[in-house]
Amino acid sequence: MRILISGLAALALAACSEGGLDGEEDGVAEIKVAEDNVAIGDEPITSDPRFADTAWEWKANDGTPLYTVLYASGIYHTAGSDVLRDEGRWTVRDDHLCFDSEMLKDEPGCFSADAYRPLDLGQVWLTDNHEGEAVRFTRAEYRQLAFEAPGT
Repeated sequence: MRILISGLAALALAACSEGGLDGEEDGVAEIKVAEDNVAIGDEPITSDPRFADTAWEWKANDGTPLYTVLYASGIYHTAGSDVLRDEGRWTVRDDHLCFDSEMLKDEPGCFSADAYRPLDLGQVWLTDNHEGEAVRFTRAEYRQLAFEAPGT
């Protein structure tokens, strides 16, 4: 559920005309909203709870081991050999986990997620990519990735 600023403003105006909101002290009203239901700016909340805040180990076509983190914010990072290899936005649409890269010029890479069920660490998710190729992801320990800017 998205809460729009205009909706909050209308709620505040209506409350003022009716004598204030519950919990009002010294003219300051407190409105409690669950953080996971608030979109900042015009950004919709698009993360799927099955994948939010998860991490995956897999191998590139050339055999390079990679580690991908899917943040609940809808952002992802992929690292290999302690180097950022890819980053962008992830979404689940039409039962496909899709990655829209900001670094690569490819079309979004998507993987079939219709049969996906949450996995424990070390368990394997076998799926197909958008080209019908089998792909193997291993659930890994979640950790946020941090990279140093070049030249530091």
